[in-house]
Amino acid sequence: MSEEYNEAIAYHYNAYRPPLHEVILSRVLGNDERFQDGLDIGCGTGYSAMALAKYCSQVYGVEPSASMLKKAMPHKTITYLNGFGGALPIPNSSVDVVTFAGSLFYAKSPALIKELRRVCRDQSTIIAYDFNVLLDDVLQYCDIRLDESPSDYDFEVNFDDTNDFSKIVTHQEQVDLAVTASELAHILFADAIIYKAFVKKYEVADPFPHLVGKLALATAQRNLKVKIYFSKYERKTT
Repeated sequence: MSEEYNEAIAYHYNAYRPPLHEVILSRVLGNDERFQDGLDIGCGTGYSAMALAKYCSQVYGVEPSASMLKKAMPHKTITYLNGFGGALPIPNSSVDVVTFAGSLFYAKSPALIKELRRVCRDQSTIIAYDFNVLLDDVLQYCDIRLDESPSDYDFEVNFDDTNDFSKIVTHQEQVDLAVTASELAHILFADAIIYKAFVKKYEVADPFPHLVGKLALATAQRNLKVKIYFSKYERKTT
C-alpha cells in the first residue's frame, strides 16, 4: 500500500475511536473497584492503558512496538515501557491488576504465565478482553463486498486452560453504540482493505465525504454493533 494510503488510514484511526475499552472495563470492574498499580500488556498507542488508568493510581503500559510507543498518548499516571509478555520490564510483586486488550492471542505463552506470577501481588486481578466490530450490515448497505480470507485469530482466548489463576467470570455479549455518520466513516476507513474498496467504488482519491453522505441518507446516527468478550481472574495466593 502506498504511503498516501497509510497516512489516510492513520488519520482516520486517530480521528475517532469508539470508547470500547471503557465500555468493557465498566462491565468487568463496575464503578467501585480501585487499584494502586496497574499493568496493561500490549498497550499500543495507549487507548487501553488510559481506560485502565481510571481504576488505578498508576499504570504501566507495556508494548513491544517502539513505533507504537512513539505515538502513545501522554497521561500523568501512565508510564509507557518497551517490552513484551515473556519479559516484562516490571519489578517483582508490583501490580494489583493486569489487562490484555486484544493482545493475549499474541502474548500467551508459558513465559507470560511465569512473568505474571512474578509481577503480580497475591490476589491480583487479571483481565483478558477483546471486541469484534460487526460491519457486515454497513458494508452491505454501501454495496461493498470484500474478499474474506480465513483467520485463526481467537477473540475468546483466555486463561481457562491454566491452573495458575482462579476464574471469576467469563462473558460475551453484543453491544450497540450510537455513532454519527462521520464517526462510522472514520471507523470504516481505519481498515486498509475497506478503505481501498471505497476508493475503488467512488473512483476518487478521498472517498470520505461520499461515504459520510451515503451514511447520512440512511440516518444521522447509526448503531455500531460490537461483540465484546472478557474474562476475569484472580492470581492464586502463593
